[in-house]
Amino acid sequence: MIGAGIEHGDLLVIKKGLEPRNGKITVCFIDGKFSVKRIKIEKDVIWLVAENQKYNFFGNRRRTK
Repeated sequence: MIGAGIEHGDLLVIKKGLEPRNGKITVCFIDGKFSVKRIKIEKDVIWLVAENQKYNFFGNRRRTK
């Protein structure tokens, strides 16, 4: 998340259970690992976007209601 000002070794304080909101930063548990991504919401899909250009991974998860 270097592009968002979060550097390696920074300490993050996490509030669990918040509703995902477009443009906000989130901590995700994907494939057995924690990852910090920015949320991008489009219609019925939530995208998890890396802020570091070194990682161009985009994860998506269907939104459930």
